[in-house]
Amino acid sequence: MKEYLAGSTLLFASFTLAGQTDVYLNELQLKFTENSELCLDEHKWPQFSSSQSEPWMISRLNALASVGFIRATIKSSGVEYQLTEKGQEAWLPHEDFCYGALRISKIKAIEPQSDGISTVYFYYGVTGMPDWARDKNIRYAYSEVDTILRGMNKEVIQVDVRENPDGTLELLNYPTPASIDEESE
Repeated sequence: MKEYLAGSTLLFASFTLAGQTDVYLNELQLKFTENSELCLDEHKWPQFSSSQSEPWMISRLNALASVGFIRATIKSSGVEYQLTEKGQEAWLPHEDFCYGALRISKIKAIEPQSDGISTVYFYYGVTGMPDWARDKNIRYAYSEVDTILRGMNKEVIQVDVRENPDGTLELLNYPTPASIDEESE
């Protein structure tokens, strides 16, 4: 009888954990859908560069030119970069160049902390990624794009959440790679 009760308790605990994982997955995905655009943070056009410009900035502008989003015009004070028609089409919807949206592929673990706060560890993917985001020049100039691409369904991300009395989840911080915490220990 004790074995039956122990087995039933274990089975119930696994169903509860699976149910909690599904609830967290759905709730977090809703939160990420609301604010999960992955963008290059290029908000202002035209842009200018000169001999005094930082090399990383020029590299980024050249990468955008290589995918046809901007064109360079030489001026007496430096180089002016304007959006092309293709660039305007990609930039206008968000006033930035966005390369998809974060989605949760699978929850790896949910670790309760205290006061209704839990740390959720998950694998991620990206939906709606345009071809230009895979371009080697973009990936080189915008290393965050390359990091995201290389980590899809491999890198574990963590985020702290609070479960509210109504069952909804509140994000308490920005998702970060779980490996960062492991490196600091």
